[in-house]
Amino acid sequence: MARGRHQKTRLQGYPHIYHRQGAEEDLYALFRNNARLSIRNLSTAINLRDPIPSSRLGKRAEKRRRKWDIRVSETDTSDEFWDIVIEDRRLRHNTRPVHTAAELNYLKSRFPENIRFYIATDPAGEVLGGAVIYLDRGVIHLQYAACTQKGKDMYATDVIYHDLILHILPGNNYFDFGISNEDAGRYLNEGMIHHKEEFGGRSVVYDIYEMDV
Repeated sequence: MARGRHQKTRLQGYPHIYHRQGAEEDLYALFRNNARLSIRNLSTAINLRDPIPSSRLGKRAEKRRRKWDIRVSETDTSDEFWDIVIEDRRLRHNTRPVHTAAELNYLKSRFPENIRFYIATDPAGEVLGGAVIYLDRGVIHLQYAACTQKGKDMYATDVIYHDLILHILPGNNYFDFGISNEDAGRYLNEGMIHHKEEFGGRSVVYDIYEMDV
């Protein structure tokens, strides 16, 4: 390497909802080292300690759960619903999930308390949809969620979110839906973020900085 030549590196900021205590020394250190904000993605999170009332997370979701007797339960592997996630990504975004089912199953085997799989089923046991949840520092992070067309007609994902927050994983601080961006944060999927805000979520930024080393 030629003398004086710099390499660029990227550093992920840590959203405040994952802090156990107020701690933004990392942002100050990045500023002091002339780091440049290169990507800003927008996530949506529900403050579970002081939630905004939401019909999609309250009576409406409970009514749908009872109407169709939708049952949400934990499962040991992602195999039961991963094809549903793949098909949903293909139809809605013409993409594939970053992970494979085998990769997620392996990660869960290494971090069984932090990575959890849930499915929604009808009374006959048909899988309507599923979700991959990461648990960290009082935050329920929704990594993947998708339903079949039948599950969409029943609003099964609403029921999954409702049961996770109110019954299955109570006592956490935030429910993080994940980002609604493409093109390094330059494009905002307004329909996606509006849907998340209907549950009482509000915006949290995921920043990525670039600096010379």
